[in-house]
Amino acid sequence: MDLRKRMRDAAYRDIDDNKDRLPAIHKLSMLSEVIVELGKTQLYEVFLENNIVDSIRLWLEPLDDGSLPNLDVQNAMLEILKKLPIRRDHLRESGIGKIILFMSRCPRIPEQNRRTCERFVQQWSRMVLRLSSDYRDRRVKEATVNLDHRRHTARRPAAANESALTPGRIRIESGTGKNGERSSAYIPQRVAGDYNVMPVSSISLTPNQQRSSGRSAADRFKKLRQAMSKSTQ
Repeated sequence: MDLRKRMRDAAYRDIDDNKDRLPAIHKLSMLSEVIVELGKTQLYEVFLENNIVDSIRLWLEPLDDGSLPNLDVQNAMLEILKKLPIRRDHLRESGIGKIILFMSRCPRIPEQNRRTCERFVQQWSRMVLRLSSDYRDRRVKEATVNLDHRRHTARRPAAANESALTPGRIRIESGTGKNGERSSAYIPQRVAGDYNVMPVSSISLTPNQQRSSGRSAADRFKKLRQAMSKSTQ
């Protein structure tokens, strides 16, 4: 495709000019034409078959001296990526995932574009791993818990050489006494738990209860929207 070839040529000319310490303006001068051409939705599949995503990757890559693409180029290419129906094979052939991941973490990229790249990373990761974005399709590992064993473990005294930096506790020492003894105390601190296994639920709902629960949630959401619309009037 002629557009893909000219996009690649513009990117390579910018790389050469940057090495020669000249203004790299070839992509920027071609940007308006690229926006018009890649805005033709009826040609999206043709663009993808000709690996246009690889040319977009070249336009988003930093130059050899670390210079980032022009902000207008960044915004236009990210908007085009939002509209293209990209699939797994396009990601694999173009390698655009690496540059999008870099942009999602680079502090020199504007915050709005970083967030856009973060959404691309999440969306494409699910695509590559064949994961559904529907929460109802999520598979969570469950396991039963031996409460007697947990109680026995909780009553077990702490080791003598336990670190003062134990997560969830702050150790305070009052100094050394006359006999060389130290007085200390621990202040409990709230710690966010990170679990890999979800406990098996002990609550069971009948089909009628599940349907009524879904209806009540929908009714509450409807009332909330009505209240918000009245408050804005």
